[in-house]
Amino acid sequence: MSEGICRKTVRAEATVIGNEALGSGCFVVTLEVPEIASMIEPAHFVMLRGLDPGFPYLPRPFSVFDVSGGDTEATRIEILYEVVGSGTAAMARWTGGEKVYCLGPLGRSFDTSSDSSHSVFLAGGIGIAPFPFLARRLKTPPERQILLFGARSKSALFALDRFEALGIDIRIATDDGSEGRKGNSVELLSELLDELSPSTPEVFACGPTPMFKAAQKVVVPRGVPTQMSLEERMACGYGACVGCVQAIDDPESEDGWRYALICVEGPVFDAERVLYTRPVPTDS
Repeated sequence: MSEGICRKTVRAEATVIGNEALGSGCFVVTLEVPEIASMIEPAHFVMLRGLDPGFPYLPRPFSVFDVSGGDTEATRIEILYEVVGSGTAAMARWTGGEKVYCLGPLGRSFDTSSDSSHSVFLAGGIGIAPFPFLARRLKTPPERQILLFGARSKSALFALDRFEALGIDIRIATDDGSEGRKGNSVELLSELLDELSPSTPEVFACGPTPMFKAAQKVVVPRGVPTQMSLEERMACGYGACVGCVQAIDDPESEDGWRYALICVEGPVFDAERVLYTRPVPTDS
């Protein structure tokens, strides 16, 4: 994977342009912040905080859903978020013209240099967030891009119009079977890899930890190149608080593994490097 780490980070006041409700507690907020928008790459994230005294003290991390505006460089970022606590509940009340704190770009982006036969977006719930922007940045033409979207139910499916407009193949799985097939996105992935064989696609994944664990068991044995954008709570976004760690494989480490900061070395990691069960030390 190429470096993908943004070397310049900006603190800025962003202006709220719109805050659209998508249903099921999900929103897309559009922020005018050209000094950050022009540097964003797919899977980079930003830290957001309201400036009003009632907003919770710590900012919240959000993957950039898309960028827009400007003739040559983007001036706006879009953030897809779900109301799950006091911070996101306060964000849902943001209105046009309001000023908010924005820090970014942060983290390691997806590597978009691959020339694989197909590009597959494996999304679980709100993990669909980085994929509209990624889809437009890839060299793979839209007709060879496939979205595998898993959600709780039909009511939890959103933003599909973005992918439909690009002509991307959309395949859906829901826990209750209310839309698409009954099951999850990893089951769709396993079937798709069989369908595409002997061609090997590149997989880009974002979603909850159980999805990543299941996906690893599918892609790693098959040697399918897979980049995973991990989700984690963060207090700072740039490594100072050391609160968002993930065990990863590291042959150069004494024990063969180490902890990595998701906010600095991630959120994107190659699937075969992420360790959800730490290796058991062996006697030499």
